[in-house]
Amino acid sequence: MGMVMFQFRHRGASPTLEQVRTTYGLRPDQVDPNYGVVETDSQDGLHVVLVDESAQAQIEAKLKQMGASSDRAVGVFANPRIEPFDTPRADAKK
Repeated sequence: MGMVMFQFRHRGASPTLEQVRTTYGLRPDQVDPNYGVVETDSQDGLHVVLVDESAQAQIEAKLKQMGASSDRAVGVFANPRIEPFDTPRADAKK
């Protein structure tokens, strides 16, 4: 299965990957340890981790239990590969 982005709110210092796993009941094999926890918006306390697609239902159930399922900024989002549309031109300015 592929990896998807899971964005969540956390106030205070950025949580550790272990704290995120514990909070959302995720197994070590469901979270990408190389990606870690990335803060995406310090003012709103938003952070992202990469999780296996198989964890989506589990995460959504936990968010509902926490009363956060209606928060449009949190949840599981696609993680599309980002690539250039074409190869760089040889005459492109550097």
